[in-house]
Amino acid sequence: MSQHFDLHTHTSLKTMLGGTDNSKRKSCWTIVNSKFLDGLSGGIIGSQSSLRQMREGNVKIAVTALYSLEQAFAKNWLLKKVITKIEKDLSKKYLESIADDRLSPYRNLTDELAHIGNASKDINEVKVVRSNEELDATKINLILATEGLHCFQNSYSLANPQQVLNDIKKNFTEFIQSNRVLYTGLTHLTRGLICTHTYAMKMLKDKEFIPQGEGLTMAAKEMIDICYSGSGFGNKRTFVDIKHMGIVSRMQLYTYRSQKGYTNIPIVASHIAVTGRSFNNIKIQKPKASAKYADTVEVTHRRSYSSISFTIDPSPAEDIDFNPWSLNIYDEEIIHIIESGGIMGLILDARVLGAPYTVSEDPGEGIEYFSKESCDYLRANNHFNEKLVNEPEQESIILEISKKEAIGVAHLFANLMHIIKTCYDKYSESDKKLKAWDHVCIGSDSDGLIATIHGYLDASDFEILKGELSDLFDSAREGALKKYFGTLPNDILLSKLFYSNGAKFLEKHL
Repeated sequence: MSQHFDLHTHTSLKTMLGGTDNSKRKSCWTIVNSKFLDGLSGGIIGSQSSLRQMREGNVKIAVTALYSLEQAFAKNWLLKKVITKIEKDLSKKYLESIADDRLSPYRNLTDELAHIGNASKDINEVKVVRSNEELDATKINLILATEGLHCFQNSYSLANPQQVLNDIKKNFTEFIQSNRVLYTGLTHLTRGLICTHTYAMKMLKDKEFIPQGEGLTMAAKEMIDICYSGSGFGNKRTFVDIKHMGIVSRMQLYTYRSQKGYTNIPIVASHIAVTGRSFNNIKIQKPKASAKYADTVEVTHRRSYSSISFTIDPSPAEDIDFNPWSLNIYDEEIIHIIESGGIMGLILDARVLGAPYTVSEDPGEGIEYFSKESCDYLRANNHFNEKLVNEPEQESIILEISKKEAIGVAHLFANLMHIIKTCYDKYSESDKKLKAWDHVCIGSDSDGLIATIHGYLDASDFEILKGELSDLFDSAREGALKKYFGTLPNDILLSKLFYSNGAKFLEKHL
């Protein structure tokens, strides 16, 4: 079996949820099995990237994202009072310690790091590495990342904003000096003091999941400067992960990078899919003020068609849509990432890839919430297209797949090919037109509370997923998509996607 790389996974999150401290938690080698929630949600609680599953899938290098559960999750009545009675691997006491602010985000983060460290004591086949020299071909090599700067708060309370920002700066600086952190997200799923996040939590209803403000704060710019300063462990930079940043936050990040001369510092997009849209053509229905959330606008996206359809013989062809929510990246961002020497990790979350909505007649996947300030910014700068205009007719590439379970893989393929095509079209007259193939990898987000696509249920399935994609490559590269593959054979392109691009990125930057 060939080696595999994952740019974004949560090796320890599921077992962290099962106890109040590390002495009460199961090992990261444990496969957590959910009896209730997985049946309702498509598998968000059961393990997808336990170390055992990673070993079975020959995942040799993975970036494991440390993450402090946000308080809005822990305060949810259904999660805390009902589901914890059903799910034995979800600790009510752990959730209560977060809900009551007895367990701080930063303490939770350091506990998680120690929890991962304990796994090598259980079975000496995993190690946390800080440099390329420490990589061990006989073990699972884990590189650290952090998901959201809220993880460095000493309290969940934001009552004293300046103190919170001081704590984040101090704790983050100390942490990256003591540990090699490859990248960090500036924000995650709930409101914070650093920058506006993008709406992504449909399952739970709480105002904390609703974005507020307009883009980057001064504190965000200060944290970006720290990340890019080369003040981390080994005098290395910590890269900024654009995932979960609101669209205006990301636009302002690209402007700030240009102003500060940061454009040659790689941008990380750790676990993403595409919108299929340009920044300047975000097709929506007319926004309206939310009756439920103050200073919030409800936006309904129009469908974002790919040029690819699929058919399961003898059924007629069905369109593959992209998920147009601003959680996903726009065409200009693909170019920003490539030109920076950055890397994009394709997520294996069915919803984010657009998989559940292939044949839906509803635009997008329902209402996306924007802060009023962000919506005003986007309208004032002509990023929204509110006109009802038919999509231009284009030749549809029809993929023949053998079974229903391959539909999710077809969506992954469509997202990948949109990245490749966007780069090709941008550089069609130069030798850079196929450069995108060097900047893509898998960033599964396994165990990040996602429902994975069929064809990849957990990390043990990497070889199966590669085989499914290989079949699609075989059929697609002989048709209208042929020019986007270049002359490299499938096995080389798949090796880039599943291992070598990630490994080469680390060779330069770890």
